Amino acid sequence: MNQTSMQPLILSKSVEDLDICEDIKIFVKKHHIPTLSKLLELKGYELLNIEGFSYRMLQSLLAFLYQHDCLHLFKEE
Repeated sequence: MNQTSMQPLILSKSVEDLDICEDIKIFVKKHHIPTLSKLLELKGYELLNIEGFSYRMLQSLLAFLYQHDCLHLFKEE
């Protein structure tokens, strides 16, 4: 299997097990979003329209994705 087709491990791990902003962990637990890949199915504007998700949390999420070379997986629109 080549490296480009492999899904980064952080996408399939429980969000609660990731080294990510505590507010995001609380948000995903409340909204029953188990993994980062499930969270990334939502577009940026959709996340911001969900009660309890703030612009600051979006910035934290983007920074986390950037650190793990996964920023390209985030969909704005």
